[in-house]
Amino acid sequence: MTALHYAVRYASPDFIKLLIDNGAATYMKAENHHNYPMTEETPLDWFYRYTDTASAEINSHIPQESKLTVQKWLTPPSSQQLNKVEKNQIKSAITAYPQGKVQDAYEYLIKALSINPKNEKVLSDMSLIALKNNQFGHSLSVSNWLIKHSENSKTVANAWFNQGLACEQHQVKMLNTDIGYTITYDGQYYCAEPAIYSYINAWMLAKSTARKNKIISQFDDGLIQTCSAVLAGNNQLRFFFQNRKILILRTKSDHTSLDELFQNITFNYNRIDNKSLDKNTSIETINTYDLDDYVIEEVNSPFGFFNAKYNGQLQCQTINAV
Repeated sequence: MTALHYAVRYASPDFIKLLIDNGAATYMKAENHHNYPMTEETPLDWFYRYTDTASAEINSHIPQESKLTVQKWLTPPSSQQLNKVEKNQIKSAITAYPQGKVQDAYEYLIKALSINPKNEKVLSDMSLIALKNNQFGHSLSVSNWLIKHSENSKTVANAWFNQGLACEQHQVKMLNTDIGYTITYDGQYYCAEPAIYSYINAWMLAKSTARKNKIISQFDDGLIQTCSAVLAGNNQLRFFFQNRKILILRTKSDHTSLDELFQNITFNYNRIDNKSLDKNTSIETINTYDLDDYVIEEVNSPFGFFNAKYNGQLQCQTINAV
């Protein structure tokens, strides 16, 4: 809901006019979840409700003789006028963002999307600008809509990448605070999976060096759920523990079997002390992700559940150090 909605409900005509004169948009809509299905209402809709003599609640600060004038002020622009307003808001956002005015750009895009909520170009911009404005939930919500509905692979790839950025920042913050593991926004839960999966999805849809490097960086970013070890032949293996799975990053030239790999490396953290597998344990690949000169193998963890926040720093080393 906007300030203008509340002004229509509680304030005087002078205050309503003050808001409109200073940029309050008469076309912005509030969601009414008391109705089923949910309805969207402009300030004018609220005006009719709170000036109706039959209503249970009436704004007594709007006198009868002012109603027609206030109604005129609150009347949203025509469709043609709205198209022009939308273009102006988008133009203003494009101008403000490179100038570092992220909050302004964010607000311009909100107004543009209130006119045309399915403008994919604006939604794509919003997924990044909301993120830059620390509105992680909004960014994730917009990215999720694009992932589900856009048919443009580049747009979807960008949405996956922005989703990864939001979840990565949340993950880092989560390790140092008591915030929850997921982000909740508009009744939806986001970031249940680590950011690396979002980056992988972005890479598979639209490959780029930057996206590949971002994925690789997840294995060596100082987070307590990653570690690396070197086997004979100077083959470096990098590990990413998450829940009940392990992601393994290695070069394509390394053909060491998974069984041999896990029998020659120990993993240490709070609940596991110098844990290596016996020869009877078999490791199978669930998924493989091709990163050109690298490959990521996803396996079920033979060590059970791993939670970085509670299991502590992960370390790994070869049994016979190189």
